[in-house]
Amino acid sequence: MTRVPQYSDEWLEKVKVAHDIVDLVGKKVDLKASGQNYIGLCPFHEEKTPSFSVNLQNQFYYCFGCGSGGSVFNWVMRTENLSFPEAVQLLAKQANIPVPHISPQQQQAMEKQEQLYHVNYLAAQYYYKLLRSKQGSNARNYLINRGINGSLAKQFYLGFAIPAWNGLVDFLQSKDISMNLAEEAGLVVKGKRGYYDRFRNRIIFPICDDRSRFLGFGGRVIGDEKPKYLNSPETPIFHKAKSLYGLNWAKDSITTKECVVVVEGYTDSIGLYAKGVSNVVASLGTAFTQNHAQLLARFTKNVVIAFDGDAAGNRATLRGLNLLKQQGLQVSVAVLASGDDPDTYARSHTQGEVEDWLTNAVPLVEYQIQTGISGYNLQSREGKLQASKEIIDILMKLDNAVERDEYSKYAAKILSVDENSLVK
Repeated sequence: MTRVPQYSDEWLEKVKVAHDIVDLVGKKVDLKASGQNYIGLCPFHEEKTPSFSVNLQNQFYYCFGCGSGGSVFNWVMRTENLSFPEAVQLLAKQANIPVPHISPQQQQAMEKQEQLYHVNYLAAQYYYKLLRSKQGSNARNYLINRGINGSLAKQFYLGFAIPAWNGLVDFLQSKDISMNLAEEAGLVVKGKRGYYDRFRNRIIFPICDDRSRFLGFGGRVIGDEKPKYLNSPETPIFHKAKSLYGLNWAKDSITTKECVVVVEGYTDSIGLYAKGVSNVVASLGTAFTQNHAQLLARFTKNVVIAFDGDAAGNRATLRGLNLLKQQGLQVSVAVLASGDDPDTYARSHTQGEVEDWLTNAVPLVEYQIQTGISGYNLQSREGKLQASKEIIDILMKLDNAVERDEYSKYAAKILSVDENSLVK
């Protein structure tokens, strides 16, 4: 991301007074005049009696129920899930106020990003129309067999890349898009005979950021070709270590439910969404990073991990989950049987059963303990000794003394040992 410059108090005030907070809030909340204030139902928590107030004179909002409040900057940060610099820039743009102190290099980088967003948007439209054409009939049948009907395909803007080598190339050239830009966006590849499409004969899953800008694409092959899944390469706007599939569709639900469900793949995300789990995103199959943790923390502090039964227990996955926890997120794991995955589970169970499965997600430390001892025979002295070593290693990484004490009791009960033997 481009480094954001510092703003003067005078410039910030100029942006602030350019917006009427009553008008701004009124776009999302039904406000009614009450003296010098406007009142309505708070959008940040459920309530039946209005406790949310907007003061016209002071240009300030406040909820007496949950304590949320602030200026136009706070409102945009909260409702759009933006950082302060991002909110300031958005409001400045809406008021046609130039953003100061941007170097030529920064301006050039920002312009390139906008170009890449645009070419990806054009590609998304191209793929979207092809899925709904005669050429996309096999792809549509494949999706239906996977439980993804036309309505779901439309909701997630799914598309199809035809088998031809130059379908997108020809389309983009007809739109006067340079192939150098398309290559930089990861859409085409330069070969010995010229440019050709990166995605061919694949279902296309657009990947957007939380502001619904098209960052890149994921493609699932139709047939037995390899690789089964192909993502856009790293570009100036697409980084797998910073991106979460479906966040643009899920962000409002995540905020409302105060929880996010994280799966690994596109179809897992759509499968759960079809069963009413609208607060779901996918990690694009990568290990969690600090950037992922910071991104999730902008929307909620509660994370439920719903990975494949075979994947959730591996050490690399657990390291990633620990990173989320270290960033202050409350992490739980919804356990699946070996060989199962969220998509197949969702398609073979009722909505109520899916909800119960996620509701019964176990706290991360409890899950780590269960996973750590699962490979040992606790009926044997040697097995119990090895399992205790695993548990001690988990407990010693807990910074919170109360949490460490509680899980020491939990683990000691499982092993039938004195809890003092597990804590040094």
